Amino acid sequence: MPARKRIGPFVRVLEEGLLEMAFDAEMTDALLEEHIEAFGGFCERNRSPMALVVLAGSMLRISARQRRRLAEFEKRFEDHDRRYGVGVALVASNTIVRGLITAVFWLKPPVYPHRFFADRDEALAWLRERLASGA
Repeated sequence: MPARKRIGPFVRVLEEGLLEMAFDAEMTDALLEEHIEAFGGFCERNRSPMALVVLAGSMLRISARQRRRLAEFEKRFEDHDRRYGVGVALVASNTIVRGLITAVFWLKPPVYPHRFFADRDEALAWLRERLASGA
């Protein structure tokens, strides 16, 4: 299914309310800041339920400083996420990547439902179910 729209360097809209995020294998501070600005702007304007699948395999290359920036982003949009975030599906078959994501969540636990998946299709099915049920 082709993306209708890109939101910054890492996010694309798959369908209404369903977004996909895939971090670049070579994350730079500049790319992360571009992402935070673009996705943050989208979230500031968004007033409808949304679900996000995160293809997290490339997170091995994200530095501790960048993980802190992501945690700060989570905190900044906590009210928005509580109100509009129906779920985040994290696709990560690698246990090290799961550990890195867990470290980010230790810094700032998410206010939205989230689950880890090894398979993208299973993750999308879970998110579509949550969107359809208005969860």
